[in-house]
Amino acid sequence: MSLKTLSIITIIVFLITAGLLGVLFFVSKQPQNDAGIIERGTTLETTQNEDEEEPTEEKPQAREEGVNEFDEKLFDESEAAAPSQNQAERAEVEIFVRAFIEDYASFSSASGYSHIENYYPQMTEAMREFTDGWIKGNPAGLKSDAFYSIETSVANLRIDEFSDPANGMFHNSATVLVETSRVETDVPEYYNRRFKKDVEVKLLKEGEMWKVSGVYFR
Repeated sequence: MSLKTLSIITIIVFLITAGLLGVLFFVSKQPQNDAGIIERGTTLETTQNEDEEEPTEEKPQAREEGVNEFDEKLFDESEAAAPSQNQAERAEVEIFVRAFIEDYASFSSASGYSHIENYYPQMTEAMREFTDGWIKGNPAGLKSDAFYSIETSVANLRIDEFSDPANGMFHNSATVLVETSRVETDVPEYYNRRFKKDVEVKLLKEGEMWKVSGVYFR
């Protein structure tokens, strides 16, 4: 085989190889045809969307006519629940008796009895006369020539009897039971004696004022 023939064969083989490589390169660059898949997917999505119900916006329910959220009656102080007259008078009696007993049952050689005399307007005439005679007897001086004092505080109290208009009676009498704690100091035998004492307080109402008609230590 001549050199010329060999050269021609070599050129032909080279061209064939180059052509095959070109075809392979061209095929590898072509995009895959997914049209069928895309179309099927699109069809499925469309079907699903058709089956789904469109969301409906809930409209607020119309407010019932005739309902007033800001009813003025809710703020009408005249309609507020108020304590009955009976409850108010009982509370008045309790407050008065507590203050009265703590003053009436406390005295000393130093302080005297003027704080008790201040209650004369709130005592019945009979109670005032009794108290005046008791003060003139100087109970502190009778206890000790040097110094004597007694202090009283209310531990508890309750109304035992109270006239009730429902029973055909006016609010004109009451009985209050009082539990007291007392501290007694005596000199020159200096000592503090603590003890408890129950007291019964009787009251009468004269006009618009409650007055003490009797004090009984038990």
